[in-house]
Amino acid sequence: MVNRDERPALNLLSTAYLLLPVLLFLVGYLRWYYGIPLAAVLVVLLVLEAPRRWPAAWPRPAVPVIVLLLVWTALSGLGGLGYQNHDYQKHNGILKTLVEQPWPPVLADCGSDGQDCPLLYYVGFYLPSATVGRLWGWSAANHAFFLYGLVGVLLAARWFQELSGRKGWLVVLYFVLFSGLDFLGYWAGSRSLPPLGQHLEPWPHLYCQFNSMTVALFWVPQHALPAWLTTAMVLDRVTRLGTVRGLWCLGALLLLFSPLVAAGLMPFLLYATWQCRGRGLWSPANLGAACLLVPVLAAYYASSALHAVHGPLWAFVNLPHRLPGLVAFYLLELAPFAYLYWRRPSRDLPDTDRGWFCLAVVVLLGLPLYVFGYYGDLCLRGSMPAMFVVAVWTARTAAQWLAAPGWRRWVFVTIFAVGSLTAGEEIWRSLSHYGWRVPDPASVKNPALLEPRRFVGSQYQGRKDAFFFRYLAKPACGAAAFARQRGS
Repeated sequence: MVNRDERPALNLLSTAYLLLPVLLFLVGYLRWYYGIPLAAVLVVLLVLEAPRRWPAAWPRPAVPVIVLLLVWTALSGLGGLGYQNHDYQKHNGILKTLVEQPWPPVLADCGSDGQDCPLLYYVGFYLPSATVGRLWGWSAANHAFFLYGLVGVLLAARWFQELSGRKGWLVVLYFVLFSGLDFLGYWAGSRSLPPLGQHLEPWPHLYCQFNSMTVALFWVPQHALPAWLTTAMVLDRVTRLGTVRGLWCLGALLLLFSPLVAAGLMPFLLYATWQCRGRGLWSPANLGAACLLVPVLAAYYASSALHAVHGPLWAFVNLPHRLPGLVAFYLLELAPFAYLYWRRPSRDLPDTDRGWFCLAVVVLLGLPLYVFGYYGDLCLRGSMPAMFVVAVWTARTAAQWLAAPGWRRWVFVTIFAVGSLTAGEEIWRSLSHYGWRVPDPASVKNPALLEPRRFVGSQYQGRKDAFFFRYLAKPACGAAAFARQRGS
């Protein structure tokens, strides 16, 4: 068993990891008489939640684990290391905008009327790196982007070891390669094997996709890393301490990184509160976040110019025609892991563990049935907490399956091997197109102008006449100020 004494230190480090961007947002985006007091109050409330004693043990990952995670992160595209998937057009554009412009930044000539408009996005993951870039330049920002991502990977992997109860690099490898059976889905749909480096996860015409760990890190680290950390802390605090003290505050911090992931975490927060019988619900950090931080972030996101498509799945597809595909999606993406958990050779896991796994299954069954976003973004991002729970709980059963006699051992091996092909395709593509260079700033585009034909660019645009930008944000960073900056 991994030393449980490391968990207080992991909680402290993970909370600091999530808190830093929120403090930068409050101080950098808001008028000083709002931002500085709010940041100070938030720090004080979280300090009150912290243990009175300094953690006795700190995480010390083994050298093979560090090497494995360093290689994994170095293939992801973060900071220019590895192959940058086309989502990095957006990542690099947002990071460059935050580095070069006053906060809150403004995008030039991108509004519906051709006017400047504020950048509005889930900027949490970018703010620490952008702060470094504002001080030391574009190259430093990219180096910091990689390091911030690497720290998140190390914390998430250590949490995975703690929660799965397994030591060593093998359980970390399971975390890295964990995925649904997308390879079989591709083969069934195309009647051919995918080419090397093929992105396997999108299911055509269904708005359905559950991101594997490698796909999530390589494509959307700004969603994935905060999702893994907050989910891990929820599981730890409830199962180890039996309280939700500070957990709702962590959910509020998560909003700045990804409101869609926060929506996917909500069922787990509600279940945690019910399981703990409300113990710690009214803690200072939870109340402070609900009364102070959530309204500010709600006003920020309410400023969006995006008119997102949303509605039940059958409003977007001919459901009777697509129903076989939806059933196949569930059978390949979820059913194998449900089988591994419920048919595990030993029944020694407590009832509370079964509750978490059942909740994850219910969430994953429900998310594909409601479409939000042009690419089914709610399903993609909202499924991340549930997929982390499924990965942890199936990792707990791995030793039982591998020790089982006869064919039962090969059930686990086959599911894991086929699922790992999804990660293998991503890793192969990164290796075959590997690069180690900071993106050329001259080639980085305005994020709001990347896909105008699909109207996706509007998800990065805010309304400068909205409440947040009129009354809460720094007035010196409006469109007029940016126009003066461009003219100079």
